[in-house]
Amino acid sequence: MAKLSKEQLQQIAKYLEPRKALILDPSSSSRPAIRKLMNTLGIKITNLDMAESFNDAVQKIEAMKPEIIWSEYNLDDKTGLDLFHLQRKHFQNRLAHSFILISEKNSLAIAANSAEQDADGLVLRPITMDSLHTQFIEVILGKIAPTDYAKLLDDGKKLFDENKFTEALNFFKEAKTLDKTPSLACYFEALAHKALKSRSNAEKALVEGLKHNSQHYKCLAGLYDLRFENKDYESAYKLGMKLFADFPANPKYMPNLVWLSIYHKKFDDIMGFYEVFSTIEPFDQYLANYLSAALFVCGKHLLQNQNATEALNSFKKADLISKSKP
Repeated sequence: MAKLSKEQLQQIAKYLEPRKALILDPSSSSRPAIRKLMNTLGIKITNLDMAESFNDAVQKIEAMKPEIIWSEYNLDDKTGLDLFHLQRKHFQNRLAHSFILISEKNSLAIAANSAEQDADGLVLRPITMDSLHTQFIEVILGKIAPTDYAKLLDDGKKLFDENKFTEALNFFKEAKTLDKTPSLACYFEALAHKALKSRSNAEKALVEGLKHNSQHYKCLAGLYDLRFENKDYESAYKLGMKLFADFPANPKYMPNLVWLSIYHKKFDDIMGFYEVFSTIEPFDQYLANYLSAALFVCGKHLLQNQNATEALNSFKKADLISKSKP
């Protein structure tokens, strides 16, 4: 566990003492550990509650308005991120609340989706007290002593959520002056420009963000989306393949990337997508339909090139992931 100074422990306890926490975790082994951690660091037992299901959590969020939520990611036909968005409706200041997800180890799609949705943290199973402590302390210390840069971004996001895009844009631009690598501010600046129907300025902001950090996930993903929407398919393909190669596969971006590979006749990509798709949980039938169609086109291409064995392999994979829908 991370070693904390006496002053840090006092700050954490002071921050947590008035706050309420909700835990939605079906695991009987990790649930008590989370409860113990919350209580040890300063949350009162009377301010701690457990939810038994997604619907139960929704009711308790509406009733008690917990500032801190721990939630399992996979919740039948819902996800923990649905609860995150519900929590955010009750707290305009994002520095006042925290949301941490719990999920199976090596679920790359979940890790990517959680980061993109701005959840505060993701703890992977198997859970240990050390992993719980490290993740939670990192989140809380960021809430207790945010930088001026983080404060401006938070204020700007609040205005953005209220559809005050011009005012939000000013905050994001000012935030860029307070950090040496303000890629995140550039990303939010791009969102504001896009909301104001200024796609050219949105693109400039995203390119600027990538100049500060060429591996910034949100800027890469934002520019990929923008270039695809602008029908700059060559650039969108390159950006999409960089995302696919360097980051956990996010199902959100896969359909367009599958289409781009077919458009550019990059049929070898399709088998790589299939291998990654087979590891994505939970199963995504919408993506499966796209990939099945691409595998069929890939199989036809292989047949035309006299490669019947590989063509048959491609057709079989298409049949498998489409759940035998001819």
